[in-house]
Order: sequence, then C-alpha cells, then structure tokens
Amino acid sequence: MDASSTGGRSEANGVEIGTLVDRLTAVLRGHLKGHRRLLAAMEKKREACVRAEVPALEEAVAQERVAIEAIALTEAERSEATASLADAIGFAPAGRLRLLDLINLVGEEHREELLDLRDELRDVADEIDRLNRLSRTLVMHSLEHLHLFLILMKGEVPEAELFDEDGEEGSEPEHLLVNRRF
Repeated sequence: MDASSTGGRSEANGVEIGTLVDRLTAVLRGHLKGHRRLLAAMEKKREACVRAEVPALEEAVAQERVAIEAIALTEAERSEATASLADAIGFAPAGRLRLLDLINLVGEEHREELLDLRDELRDVADEIDRLNRLSRTLVMHSLEHLHLFLILMKGEVPEAELFDEDGEEGSEPEHLLVNRRF
C-alpha cells in the first residue's frame, strides 16, 4: 500500500499511516532534543578540558552520561516506531526504513517536517562528530604534555642534544625542570 498516493492517510492493518508518521515524528523530535543535550554537555566538557577545571569536567561528564542514557531510551522508541510504520506501509521487512525512504513514501502533509527533522539530526550529528574529533585531539595533546613533563621531572630527555653554559655540546643533564634561566 502506497501512503503517498493517498496523502499519507491510508489505513493498513487497521492503523492510520498518518498517525504512525506523527508518532515517529514525535519520537524523532525527542531524539533530536536528547542529541542537543548531549552536544551541550560535550561543549561544556571541552571548555572544562581547555580550562583544566576538574569539577566542571566531572559535572559535564555526568551530564553527558545522562544525555546518552536518554538517547538510548529514545533510540528504542524510534526503532519500534519505525518498524511499526515500515510494516504498515509494506516496506520490505529485511530492509531498513530510512528517513529518506519515508520522506519519499509519505504525503505532502509530512514531507516538510520530516525533511526539516532529517536536516536538524544531520547537523547535530555532524557537530557531535566534530566535537569528538576535537576532544580526541585535546586528550592526545594533554597526554603528550604530561609525558614530556614526566620525562623532564626524571631528568631524561631522549634524543635531545644538551649544551653547557659555553654552548658546547655534551653537557650532562641536571634537573632540567629547575635548571632554567630567565
């Protein structure tokens, strides 16, 4: 049964397709809200990392965890709503009903809202991906700085050429961290 031929208002198995689309749209709005909450928590975490504020970092990580748990719940709802709709419109059970497929199948009444949702979800996903990459870079830089600090504290500088006060090569390292002139 093709929902687009009747403006998304066909009945399949006694259930109105328009109602199923409305249910899925509501679930997707909640899903989007959860992802925006996650994005805000990730941004707070990034800022706390940059400022090296441990309490703010711990709070942001806790907010991130709550957002992820909420997203997991809405993901289960989204999956169930999508499966119900796919079944109602006769979409191949082995196939996965994507939002783009649904947009092409539903009537004009739902098309714009679904397109907007798709764009918003994609934008938030792209921003989450960007922040993940940035966080990974920040962590790697922090680890490199910590490693360098530990090496300097131990007085070990692998592959570094050391010079004495006269600029001659081959000086033995002392405690490099405190052997510094201003």
